[in-house]
Amino acid sequence: MQSLIDYNYPGNVRELKNIIERASVLSPDPVIQPNDLPADLLEANGHKEKEDSYCLSDAVAKTEKQILLKALVRTNGKRAEAAELLGISRKNLWEKMKQYEISM
Repeated sequence: MQSLIDYNYPGNVRELKNIIERASVLSPDPVIQPNDLPADLLEANGHKEKEDSYCLSDAVAKTEKQILLKALVRTNGKRAEAAELLGISRKNLWEKMKQYEISM
């Protein structure tokens, strides 16, 4: 909570809204934890990431999951629209949602 309070929010209230939406979607727990918040917010408040990972497949998977979630949030969970936005088929989106355990 303190990290959210202390952040400067260059994007104003819309940025806060986006951070909360993203964290609530990405958080595997019912309570948002600091590691669910964007890295730039944490770094601005003096928090450092635990350890840099150089595993390419992990980085790609993490990024892909975040983009899928962002598209689903933007389309209010409408899978056909999200698939179109992402430039993939609905079947491909469904398979990726299953792979990353995303339910919407």
